Amino acid sequence: MAGESTLTLPNPAVIREILVDHQVERSKTLRASARSIKVSMLLDATAFVGLVVPNGERFGLPIDVGGRTLRADLATKSLRKAAAAVALHGPTMVAVVLVGQLEAGDRLSSAGLSCMPKTPKAPSAPAA
Repeated sequence: MAGESTLTLPNPAVIREILVDHQVERSKTLRASARSIKVSMLLDATAFVGLVVPNGERFGLPIDVGGRTLRADLATKSLRKAAAAVALHGPTMVAVVLVGQLEAGDRLSSAGLSCMPKTPKAPSAPAA
């Protein structure tokens, strides 16, 4: 037929070679992005023994970790709850967890503090 065009497909091996070359080139330049860095830290519960929480709604808690000091802006209510949980269960029986988003200047924003009592391990049966 007049005016009819035909489509010629390249050899499948050539297509594979092009795709592999593209993937290799892309892997050299691939870069990802994220909105924030989510941080979750297990704090030393002994720091909350006998803690007297200052008045006010917010408190900047400094946290020493890995040779640097992070600062978390926390509600004083969560600090009082943490101190009460440690006083009730003892520092070895409470896990104090801090979560937040790491920002410039070693700041933790959207920080939250929670305390979870640890369950005591069942005594092991004596060997017969």
